[in-house]
Amino acid sequence: MAKPKKLKQRRERYYSAHHTLLNIAKRSLAKAEKREPGWFNDTFVALTFAALAVEGLGNAIGDRVVDDWKDFESASPNAKMRLLAERLDVTYDGSAEPWRTLRWLGKLRNQIAHPKPEHISDQKEIEDRDLDDPLADRPESKLERDITIANAKRCVNAVEQAMHALCENLPPEQRFGLSVDGWHSSVSLADEG
Repeated sequence: MAKPKKLKQRRERYYSAHHTLLNIAKRSLAKAEKREPGWFNDTFVALTFAALAVEGLGNAIGDRVVDDWKDFESASPNAKMRLLAERLDVTYDGSAEPWRTLRWLGKLRNQIAHPKPEHISDQKEIEDRDLDDPLADRPESKLERDITIANAKRCVNAVEQAMHALCENLPPEQRFGLSVDGWHSSVSLADEG
């Protein structure tokens, strides 16, 4: 039997967390769409991680195209997107998609990251049969009203659109690991000396 040859494998990957964060958002959205118990929480997770993916995307691209990116790391995700769009010659119109949705998502992210109490009081007429499940129709905060499957779909889609718009305008040699999470490897014979 022949002695196995020693090989040397080289692997390379540029990791950017926006892929992981966006994947979590997509999977949580898919679970939420089934409307099984806990769907609200899955929707909340989808929106939260979509917002975090914007931050990760901005940092990943900014690190490659903006000198001294560290000076901009504390800027808001919306400011980062505007700066990157300008640098990459991508039209940024805050009233058009996907930027309008990303701006909305940035505000939601701030509500989630810096929650404030809200007193909610309302009064309405109901029928006696509605008393069967008094907890089914709780008064909702503004934050809770924004946690919808439709908003989660809209936000996940907007993050993907922004990612593709920005990455398409990157020079090809700078795209590795940004538009898709990939890696490459090569194998050669190891020195047997």
